[in-house]
Amino acid sequence: LTLVFAGISVLMAHILTTNTRHIREFNRAGNAKMLRNILALQQNLSNIALPEEGGLDAARKFYELYDLGVDGILRHISEHGAEFSFDVYRRMVGFVYSGSGQGAALSEGRANSLMEASQSDQYEAHIRQLQKLVEKPPIPSRS
Repeated sequence: LTLVFAGISVLMAHILTTNTRHIREFNRAGNAKMLRNILALQQNLSNIALPEEGGLDAARKFYELYDLGVDGILRHISEHGAEFSFDVYRRMVGFVYSGSGQGAALSEGRANSLMEASQSDQYEAHIRQLQKLVEKPPIPSRS
């Protein structure tokens, strides 16, 4: 039975982070709910899978990034390296902007007012910075 469930938490974490493109709107309450659901999944999986398998930790870390804000996300990547793909991080940045009600218009390139245009410029600057951070080679460890 262990063989059947080995790796299931890693698969679930992959699904929870890469399929974020299907989430239309996201806010602080939704993020808190995702974190609670991930914890519940971890607890339930510990009953049927290997308890030391920490695959869902990656999904938890991803959703914890939301609370850092865009600048915090960028700082985290520069200090710890990229743990996810550019597209996954870009979606999280979009989530942070959607918390302000601008995310959908910004990510689709539709800015309707001067304020939205200003936020769109800021969003684009954050995305360019994100791209530079994610595409740079990993920080070598000193061993």
